[in-house]
Amino acid sequence: MKTFFAFLLIASICGYAAAPSLFVYCAAGMRLPVETIAREFEKQSGTRVELTYDGTNKLLGQIKLTRKGDVYIAGDADYIGMARKEGLADSSRTVCYFVPVIMVKKGNPLKIRALPDLTAKGIKIGQADDKAAAVGRLMPKILALNGVDSLAWKINVKVTTPTVNELGIAIKLATIDAAVVWSAIAASYADVSEMVALPIEKNVTPEVGAAVLRFTRDRDSASRFLDFLVSPAARAILAANGYAVEKPVK
Repeated sequence: MKTFFAFLLIASICGYAAAPSLFVYCAAGMRLPVETIAREFEKQSGTRVELTYDGTNKLLGQIKLTRKGDVYIAGDADYIGMARKEGLADSSRTVCYFVPVIMVKKGNPLKIRALPDLTAKGIKIGQADDKAAAVGRLMPKILALNGVDSLAWKINVKVTTPTVNELGIAIKLATIDAAVVWSAIAASYADVSEMVALPIEKNVTPEVGAAVLRFTRDRDSASRFLDFLVSPAARAILAANGYAVEKPVK
């Protein structure tokens, strides 16, 4: 302990300043590309980026509770709107788009072709928690668009997860037969699964939004990171990982 305080004293005398850093709340479904984007930003800017991942709604709850941090990346831009409304965030950008698909086991052994097929007797569905993850919150609307009876759906839901990523793991472990996940998540498990597309007119493709938090410690660096998230370099990383950088059209 004495050594630590001695270091602080010497640092203050010598004018030592810690390297700039940002704390970023990131939707779990964006983990893979944002990790790469953050490391590239660090190289170019010299600003360290600390990332924490969870379901989009759970992250918003953490932001409300702590009122700390610099940037919020949400799996559905509606959450950015909520954060702005509550005075937690201000400037924001659209990073990319999530495309929900049906993720099934490799070879599609149950011959799933459309969402109503998942209500057949004996099929085990996984679903993200609607109170934690963006894809879970969107499920009632997606089910309605596809004419799926919500009660029949609930009967077959055997696993509920706090993030979309864990649904991919459940498919890999054969805990479930199918789940609605983002296309990029399904693509990351291509060795053990495949995806069944939903008709664009029966789908919901939310914007992935990012915003600077009102209580950021370094607004300039946070704004630069926001700009970097939508730069050509970041869009190339997103596209390489299967994320839609242009809005899907009907």
